[in-house]
Amino acid sequence: TIEGLAPNSDEEWHYVKFKVTSNEKASFDMSIRYYNYTANGSLKANTSNIKTTMIKGESRDYQITVKNVGMGETGKMTLDLPSNQTWLTSVTPLTMASLASGEETTIILRMTPTDDMQLNVPMTGTLAINAANANSISIPYRIETVSGNTGKLCIEVWDEFTSYDESKP
Repeated sequence: TIEGLAPNSDEEWHYVKFKVTSNEKASFDMSIRYYNYTANGSLKANTSNIKTTMIKGESRDYQITVKNVGMGETGKMTLDLPSNQTWLTSVTPLTMASLASGEETTIILRMTPTDDMQLNVPMTGTLAINAANANSISIPYRIETVSGNTGKLCIEVWDEFTSYDESKP
């Protein structure tokens, strides 16, 4: 086992030469290359985009699960929401703790349509999840404000042939 004490300060591979000798006195000279680096985190979300609706006059929560699938820690993470979209906020703190390899966290977004938002007109944009020691995730969204009102539709069907034909079929 070779274990480095610190990451390489350069971008070069290093060589270690050594001799392997068996109990029977056979020996073999060999060298190996190694590069000592700091493992990074790798973020992966359970969705690549958000396409949903919100009902006018009501708030809706939407969950995103983010997992660290990398070998190292992610470092401090931040959620960046568009500043011009006041109807979209986060229940989760915008700054989150680091995730170790294999750990996951849930981000909860709150959508609250404003009174001036038109029905059936999609709001589009992108939110980002950034990490100090991992990749960033960009998630586009398309969220449409809809009405929660319901109604009743009655349809009367009249077959003129049946009513007005002399044989009254």
